[in-house]
Amino acid sequence: MDVIKFLDIDADSVIGCQEKINQIDKIAALFFQTIREEYAERATFDSLNVELAMEGASKAVLKGPFATGRILYSPKIDSQGVHARMVLQREELDERDRPVWKEIAAFKINSDSQVLGQDGKVLINLKRHDRFGPFQIAAGIAAALGS
Repeated sequence: MDVIKFLDIDADSVIGCQEKINQIDKIAALFFQTIREEYAERATFDSLNVELAMEGASKAVLKGPFATGRILYSPKIDSQGVHARMVLQREELDERDRPVWKEIAAFKINSDSQVLGQDGKVLINLKRHDRFGPFQIAAGIAAALGS
């Protein structure tokens, strides 16, 4: 029997998927914790008035001087395996002044705890990073909300 392939994903890659998702859940939680600590500890962000509030394990809400934003997390699978898809959204108003969420950035976190930009470039390793790594991610998020 031939194995069916969808979107270049091997059927074998879904074996043991729940365990892999549990691992990615923990890494995504580490990302949220790292960002929360960065916003709380840096005086730089006090002037930006950025507040990160968790709403369950899959969403963080950011309130800044420019806009309210949120980061949505969902586990996904692709040709490289299970990963976390993180979507940064900004709250805006539609033509009828109703709030809508606009995607302004997306990135992923792989099972090696690497945060990858849309171009696949490693932005930070959550388990092994220099002291400026979390600051750069937090500052980038805050800046994206204002763009």
